[in-house]
Amino acid sequence: MKRLHLLLSLMIVFFLVMVIFISIACKGPGDDDSEKVSAPVFDPDGGEGDYFDVTITTETDGAQIRYTTDGSTPGPGSGEIYSGPIPVYKTMTIKAIAFKTGYNDSNVSESNLFSLNPVTKTIVSDGDVGWYTSLAVDRNTLYVCYDDATNHDLMMAKSMDGGVTWDMKVIDGTIEMGHGYTSAAVDGSNIYISYNINNLNDLLFAQSMDSGNTWSLMTIDPVDVRWDTSLGMVGNNIFIVYGIDPGVDLKFARSTDYGETWDTQTIDSNAGYTQSLAMEGNDIYISYNYALEDELRLATSSNQGDSWNLYVVDSDVIIDDSTSTSIGVNGSTIYIGYIAHNEWVDDDLKLATSLDSGLTWSIQTIVSDGDENHSWTHIFLSVAVEGSNIYLSYRAVTDYDLKLAKSTDGGDTWSIKTVDSTGNVGDYNSIAVDGSNIYISYYDETNTALKFAKSADGGDTWE
Repeated sequence: MKRLHLLLSLMIVFFLVMVIFISIACKGPGDDDSEKVSAPVFDPDGGEGDYFDVTITTETDGAQIRYTTDGSTPGPGSGEIYSGPIPVYKTMTIKAIAFKTGYNDSNVSESNLFSLNPVTKTIVSDGDVGWYTSLAVDRNTLYVCYDDATNHDLMMAKSMDGGVTWDMKVIDGTIEMGHGYTSAAVDGSNIYISYNINNLNDLLFAQSMDSGNTWSLMTIDPVDVRWDTSLGMVGNNIFIVYGIDPGVDLKFARSTDYGETWDTQTIDSNAGYTQSLAMEGNDIYISYNYALEDELRLATSSNQGDSWNLYVVDSDVIIDDSTSTSIGVNGSTIYIGYIAHNEWVDDDLKLATSLDSGLTWSIQTIVSDGDENHSWTHIFLSVAVEGSNIYLSYRAVTDYDLKLAKSTDGGDTWSIKTVDSTGNVGDYNSIAVDGSNIYISYYDETNTALKFAKSADGGDTWE
């Protein structure tokens, strides 16, 4: 019996020794705290400034770093892979983690950075600049075309860092531009601009295939173009809507070869001013004023302009050349923002909504703060749609501020934010949305300057 007990004891000891041996043999360097990847280090670690870059390093050779700037915690499979300095142009918290195969992940490092960038930025203020802006966005690259009223040039401001720094370029300086309305669209390195010139009143077109470095110019329609042009594109097809005198017909120009050749047609007669074009796939939507009956109308085409359907959106309402309309589309839902006035009611900022591609409409007043004397004179507004979110930038005549009306429920409810209140600002504004980033270009009449505002949180705060 004693031998049996001894044998069992030896077997137990042998088993424990084997367990310990196997445990040690299978234990890798990542199972020991001493083999944890070094925590990321920021340079600078915290601080504030107008604009600066932050680098992230770790002392562990061969380790990869992931980081976030939205407050979330990064991990081996989440966050951005660090590949170079991070530009800080807004207040943000950067969190970073480092990891390496066979090692324990590092602790998460955190740094709070504070940007002193102003709420709004003056892009250029030399002379009288910033009339008739049109803004286009391609990821983090922004393009703003505008009229330089001092030198009578068509200009473009370009930013490759989300609006922090800007470069200016003359697009058309061959003739005196006067006050020509612009409309821009961008697709990768291709940029397209429609515009007109007061002393010629031709419909003109500018095209760049290299991100704005060089431009080709052409006349599309040598007629008496009146005020607004509006441009849209899909693939190699470019569309422009514009009005002409006499009779102020609503006209449409179409190119199927990236702007090399064009055909034109009349959509509606006695159409008035303030036309705006939006695309949804291959469908084209145009809002405009039908001057003969004082109506807000919609023209739609499902075959890229071969044929058109016309609808009355709002009747007995004056939308003249001192105001504007702007259209946005999300699927079969159409939104038209406009400022309406007549002799019996106050001037109103309104939104017309159709859930059935224009067949029926509901009208609501977002803001009513004008007066019976048509004080909305020379007011411009711009609409952008992102899912159920609707953004409408406009200048308020009660205080001459640039404001944003925002709805997150398809237009059922609205919040109003003041974007810029420094002087007489907000005319000729143009809005663009890219995810949660909202961009607005506009004219500062007090300082005769081109200005820019950006929000990174859907319009709640402005940088």
